[in-house]
Amino acid sequence: MRERPKQRYKHAYAWNALRAFLVILIFILFLGTLLDWKIQTARGIIMFHDDLFWSVGIGAMVLTIYFAPMLWRNICPLATANLLYFSLFHRKKLEVIGASANTLHGIRGKIWQFLRKNGTAISAVVFWAIVPARLIFFNENSYATAILLLVIFSAAIIMGILFPVKSGWCTSICPVNAVEKTYGINPAIRVKNHRCHYRYNGTVLSCSGCTVNCIDTISPKFSYWKTQTQKAFHDTFDTKIRRLFVATFPGFILAFFTLLNGLILPPPEAPRVFTIYVIVGAFMVLSAIPYYLLKHFFFAFTTANNGEIHIEKPNDFYAKRKHRMDIIYVASCINIFMLFAANSVFMSIFPVLFPVSAPLARLLYATALIGLLIFSIYVVKKSWNEGIAPNSQKNS
Repeated sequence: MRERPKQRYKHAYAWNALRAFLVILIFILFLGTLLDWKIQTARGIIMFHDDLFWSVGIGAMVLTIYFAPMLWRNICPLATANLLYFSLFHRKKLEVIGASANTLHGIRGKIWQFLRKNGTAISAVVFWAIVPARLIFFNENSYATAILLLVIFSAAIIMGILFPVKSGWCTSICPVNAVEKTYGINPAIRVKNHRCHYRYNGTVLSCSGCTVNCIDTISPKFSYWKTQTQKAFHDTFDTKIRRLFVATFPGFILAFFTLLNGLILPPPEAPRVFTIYVIVGAFMVLSAIPYYLLKHFFFAFTTANNGEIHIEKPNDFYAKRKHRMDIIYVASCINIFMLFAANSVFMSIFPVLFPVSAPLARLLYATALIGLLIFSIYVVKKSWNEGIAPNSQKNS
């Protein structure tokens, strides 16, 4: 009797079942968005594209990324699409000739090297471009949302064919990549990578080196600290954009939701598209100013008291202050997001789907906000004293 091959990682069948479920779910949401499905109840109407996809679906994704970014990376439907070619063909090649199977030459090789080294920067730019476009096109038009989903999933599959493993999408141009790295600075729950494994010379390997400083290799936090302490990663354009993304993210989220909820109305005589991006940009600048001022203050204070700081000899005092600033910004991001997103879910969607009174809906909303605030403070406190000193980092 032929021996059944061992799984490349633990609970592989369970992971694959969960991925299949999410792919089916996103396909149902895609159909509902394309066909403009509605759920009619005695209490009102729920729209597939606006309520279920943008409010519930995206909200659940953001919360999952905040609590456990690696959990999302393990089950993300876009990653499943991107890794389709890897799962069917490229993994077998890796198992025959090893990591050299990833090597590309010519134009593809040059593009691959660019994607590997600038993945976060590309992701951030794509994210900054796409999300405000929701205010312009996608909220009002279910067909536009369906086309967006079709384009994104098609791009993920194509990039998975053109470039090895995750380098063409998940760690580069996927707009969620920058968000995952931001929330990955201080993840609440640690989950190991269960995507990239292959068997070579009788040994199961979890990484083939398809990209540079990937958050899947050890943990998102480990990737973050490499950019703080190693010159090869600290001085790159990609890392500079990663810091800029963190600095501007609270303002970006606040701008998006204030525009979405009509708290700020663009002047009617001004071009709508231009005005929306200008307002978002202004909020981002206002968010970044205190970030960089505090960073400069900590740098000046540290150099005045401890001498010169340089990447070859990082200073633990300065590194801790920068890290604390980053995790406070991350905590503020998720709380600003939930302040608005949860309002839509608890106050507009729940009362239509379930017999929930307005006072109970408000109570559930307030409970969710307070619970998240307390938990985010706990997560910040847990990592407050992490720095570059030995054993100071909790790899969670």
